[in-house]
Amino acid sequence: MEEKTFQTREFGEVTIRETTYMMNNRKCIMLVSEMGPIATLTTNIIPGSDLEEDELCIKTWSDNEELAVDALESGLFIDTKKRIAAGHAFAEVWKYAPSQG
Repeated sequence: MEEKTFQTREFGEVTIRETTYMMNNRKCIMLVSEMGPIATLTTNIIPGSDLEEDELCIKTWSDNEELAVDALESGLFIDTKKRIAAGHAFAEVWKYAPSQG
């Protein structure tokens, strides 16, 4: 995967690092700055959730709220408008923008 970056209000430029969750092998997106790891943008969801292979569950609450806004505004992602229960909240379901995937 080509290295992707975007600007955040709090941390400046961050780099996307992709890995996978061990439980279900879905994509995990970690955000890293020159200071080190910042946050995990995605959240893991239970197996069997109605997700396409290229969809990402994004944590948009709590400490990720502003980072998620910055990520979406970067143009790297699109919001599918789907929502998936993730404990006490609902994760937004995003995809990489067509030119980014």
